[in-house]
Amino acid sequence: MKNNGAIQLANYFHPEKISIPKVDLIWMSHSLEHIHPKLFTDTLKKIYDSLNVGGYFFVEVPDNLKENIFNFPHTLFFYESTLKNIIEKNGFKIISSQSIEKAEKTKLQVDTKNVIKKNDVTKNFSLIKIIKKFIKIFLSNDFKKKLLLFYAVKNLNGPYSERPNIRVIAQK
Repeated sequence: MKNNGAIQLANYFHPEKISIPKVDLIWMSHSLEHIHPKLFTDTLKKIYDSLNVGGYFFVEVPDNLKENIFNFPHTLFFYESTLKNIIEKNGFKIISSQSIEKAEKTKLQVDTKNVIKKNDVTKNFSLIKIIKKFIKIFLSNDFKKKLLLFYAVKNLNGPYSERPNIRVIAQK
């Protein structure tokens, strides 16, 4: 992530003690629900202030209310509509939101006859580098943002995909 310009603030964030540089995207996957309730509003304000105009705020939280799970270290619990309303009240425009049900497990089929060889991995790695370089040089920042937004809305199944989640994408 750091090679692509990502910034990790810390394992712990306090909105009054840490400054965030101006950025185009803030991605919070399964972290907003851990914020101390007294710091929640200040944290959303800090996120808003740290985004460039037109920047995106991606947030995904577990749908603990749907599961009736209220375990530490989660300190905040949301309905999709509640999370959207809170984000809007803090100045953001909601681009997309969704409640994601528990994903079906799919079994991985392994074809032992066609095992990937070391040279194939090296070739694929080189191809990935070329594609990244092409994207970096030839695609506009606006197009890259739209591509990332499309990917996040349509295709993201991260490590928490086996449980219900709420996902909201907002823009400053």
